[in-house]
Amino acid sequence: MTDHMPMPKVSRLEVVSTGARRRWTLEEKQRIVTESYDGPRLVSVTARRNGLSTSQLFTWRRLAREGKLIGDAAPVLVPVEITPAHRDTSPIAGPVF
Repeated sequence: MTDHMPMPKVSRLEVVSTGARRRWTLEEKQRIVTESYDGPRLVSVTARRNGLSTSQLFTWRRLAREGKLIGDAAPVLVPVEITPAHRDTSPIAGPVF
């Protein structure tokens, strides 16, 4: 038989801060990726030394291989011209069997 005990009241709650999200510059990313290729099995060591996860470093390495680590993606504004809608005056065709 299981004894069910009500949850005790919380008398103290401690909040642990994980820190702010780090923003890496393109130059920092490229330097870290290059450093990770300097020798065998250096990905985890390089990631630890620079304070990031190995999965993040593997992502940056993949992006570098694909040629996508060449510039931070910034939103691009494109000019748009709004014109009146074109009305189609052709008769509506029925289903073709």
